[in-house]
Amino acid sequence: MPRRALCATLRSQRWGGEGLWAAAWHTVTHRPRAVAGWALSCLLCFLRTLTSFFLLPSKGPGSLAPRAEPWESSPEQRVYWSRGAGLPLITVQTDPCAFQVELARLAEESMYFGALARSQMQEAAERWLVLEHVPSGAFRAILEFVFLEHFGLGEEELLPAIQAASYLLVPSFLEQCWLALRPLLCPHNCLSYLRFAEAIGCPEMRAVLCQYLSAQLLELAPVTGQLAPALLEELAGLRTRGPQQLCVLRKENLRAPATSATEPLHGLYCLPLAQGGTWHRATGLPFRADKWSFSTAQLLNYLFLIGGYRERRGARGFAFRMAAFRYNPLAGCWQPTAPLLKRRRHFSTAVVGQRIYAIGGWYLDTLLAPDGGTALYAAVERYNPWSNSWAFVSSLPLTDFTFALSLSHDLPLCAAHADSIYALGSVQRTGEKLLLRYDVGAGEQSQRLALPGQGPSRPRERGP
Repeated sequence: MPRRALCATLRSQRWGGEGLWAAAWHTVTHRPRAVAGWALSCLLCFLRTLTSFFLLPSKGPGSLAPRAEPWESSPEQRVYWSRGAGLPLITVQTDPCAFQVELARLAEESMYFGALARSQMQEAAERWLVLEHVPSGAFRAILEFVFLEHFGLGEEELLPAIQAASYLLVPSFLEQCWLALRPLLCPHNCLSYLRFAEAIGCPEMRAVLCQYLSAQLLELAPVTGQLAPALLEELAGLRTRGPQQLCVLRKENLRAPATSATEPLHGLYCLPLAQGGTWHRATGLPFRADKWSFSTAQLLNYLFLIGGYRERRGARGFAFRMAAFRYNPLAGCWQPTAPLLKRRRHFSTAVVGQRIYAIGGWYLDTLLAPDGGTALYAAVERYNPWSNSWAFVSSLPLTDFTFALSLSHDLPLCAAHADSIYALGSVQRTGEKLLLRYDVGAGEQSQRLALPGQGPSRPRERGP
């Protein structure tokens, strides 16, 4: 048999890849090395085929490839119209199938096809449009929704359909996609979905993902903590865009016994600030106890409850349990957080730069009112919501600075502004009332400011 005839015969039989045909030509033209070359090529071809067999995704027992849908092989099932046959149709070529579609109806739902229908473009005149970058399955899902009001996409089909609908500007279909997407979101996939939305330039999908992340900003701290600072600020801002409401709770109860009459004390009550709002019980407190002492702080639109409550220890004994919780008004639920490092009550809190500072207070376990022997804690603690942890920072200078003790308010009286915390106290030697300024950035007590009517201020007098 001539060489060319043998090569043509080998090609027509389609035994394998190009390497096999090259080996066949090499065998015929170079007979002295035929055996070694042929054996090597056959071995490589076998290994490649075996590897492909094991790497093919399996859709079920005995299945090596997804089965084609009936509409893929039936042109009649790829024709869509809504107002009866006879109306002009446009042929849309997708990858790999072509569809016959009523342009007028599709133009009502898709701004892309609406612009095409109003234009003088060649595609509109010839009624032939090529969209080879749009998968046929995704385009068919859009047509099924527009013409038949049918939406039934699985998770694997959702992203290609979103990308196609975002490109073709089909907002009604995208709304259905968001309804299907929200139940699928979880900490393991939300960032992948967010990157996909940004990659395809779909602001609507990005908004859905940002809404999910912001609603659970601290619950998803292991995820949100890795985001860029600008995006993190955006998510924090989204949490404050809803209706405003005022919240109140009983932060301390050391006297009233636990009875049915005191049950209302165990509630968080909210008042919507919109006109006509009324007080209502939003939820109960996240613990059951007859006595408790907490301080509160608001950070990132979460309500933090920090302190402790009394619980039974043994048959007759009681002890205070250190505890802390945060309330998410967007989810309407409490979650436990890390407690303080020191057992303290009646302490003040201040929020600066997405951190909570616990200042002052005295020993948690005592139920007595403060007296001359009560010592105010000098230690200051700072809470990081992203790591859910407390750490000690610069202490209060109590060697020559005192604070009035009272049960009427947390101690010392504090206020936060910009990057500073201000605490009201008195100089022991003179009784002069001063504001002690704590510089958060520098991490130290940096200034003492005299109050009006008590002489000149003393700028930049460093504390010990």
